[in-house]
Amino acid sequence: MLNAANWVGITIWIKGKELDLATCKVSNFVRELNMQESTLYRSFIAELPNGNLIKVEALRFLSLIRPDLGLIRYRITALNFSGEITYEPFTDFDVKNEDANYNEK
Repeated sequence: MLNAANWVGITIWIKGKELDLATCKVSNFVRELNMQESTLYRSFIAELPNGNLIKVEALRFLSLIRPDLGLIRYRITALNFSGEITYEPFTDFDVKNEDANYNEK
């Protein structure tokens, strides 16, 4: 089985601090798969350790017509504060399948 790069990585900074969901309280989580439109929608509200609230919405699209085309739309809304929010998308090429031969990457 061929490995594929993980293309859905996005690092988010809120007021210069990296968002770590392991330190946040997450509520209103929704995940919807729409196979007809080939999309996966996810949204949630995260309360940061300092009490700031953000709403995160992500929509992923994989083309059935062009199998090499995948898109992500990310939207983050500050609910009870103002400040800079930055994104850094990345692709992880250090991927290993569970059933790879000889622990190949």
